[in-house]
Amino acid sequence: MLNIDNNNIDEKEIKDEVISDSNNIETHDIEHVGDEPMKDHYHDKHHFTSDGEHDDIDDGEFEIKKYFWVRSKGELIYKISASGIILALALIMTAIDGYGLEVPLMGLFNGVLVPIRIFDLLVILIGLSVTGPLFGGVIGFILPWIHFLMHAHSIFTPVIESFAYAAMVLIFWLVYFGLFKNSPFHKDPNPKKDKFKRWAPMPIIVLIGVVLFTSVTILILYINQLTGASHHHHDSMASTFHEHDEHSESLFDFLSESKWNIAILIGLQFIRFIVCYVLFALIEPKAKLLNHRRARF
Repeated sequence: MLNIDNNNIDEKEIKDEVISDSNNIETHDIEHVGDEPMKDHYHDKHHFTSDGEHDDIDDGEFEIKKYFWVRSKGELIYKISASGIILALALIMTAIDGYGLEVPLMGLFNGVLVPIRIFDLLVILIGLSVTGPLFGGVIGFILPWIHFLMHAHSIFTPVIESFAYAAMVLIFWLVYFGLFKNSPFHKDPNPKKDKFKRWAPMPIIVLIGVVLFTSVTILILYINQLTGASHHHHDSMASTFHEHDEHSESLFDFLSESKWNIAILIGLQFIRFIVCYVLFALIEPKAKLLNHRRARF
């Protein structure tokens, strides 16, 4: 009697597997054109990877909560390794930003070293497909401190800017990958929808970036003025915008007396984040391709 039951169970399991395999064959019946049918072309919901394996777009990969924990040891090792590479590239870019952007811009602010950088933030954002929001946020928090060691900013600059960088990275991820449901692994199968999802976040990201970093920069410069940090560092706007050395003025007075330079600062922030986002939107699919091949755990 037991043998009969076991046979029935085995027959049922075999039948289910046959049906499942049959469904998979039907689902994965993909027509490939050309001499390279295994090429990873990203043109449809069901497709092959460059290694010749099925790799389907899973609706679950667009869920925000999925990317706030590490699912396996292999993924952890991958993300740590990738984060190290991204941080190393960001260090190179922050040096280029410092000497190629911040120093030349001192001429617009009468010798003031204003913290405005493009390429170090760009590298972190491009790497978000690979690192994810948590590791990307950590890199964003660390980078201003390393930049501080390279340039003569006051100590208040990395203290405040590190939180701004980490916040910007997380906000960017939530808007681009969360709100607009861009996958870290795949392009959208619909080319028009893919372009919309990639470029539509731009005005939101640019506006948030301008407001956040203009406010942060003004706060840094105002604190430097109040504390007298500008006597040792070239980053106090107030000392160049008016001629007195009083450190007890109100924030309202500071803003009023610095309004034209703040207007220049806002313009530069708009240019900064427009350039940053355009370069991101053009380069990010390449990072998506790398992530797609290496990070499916």
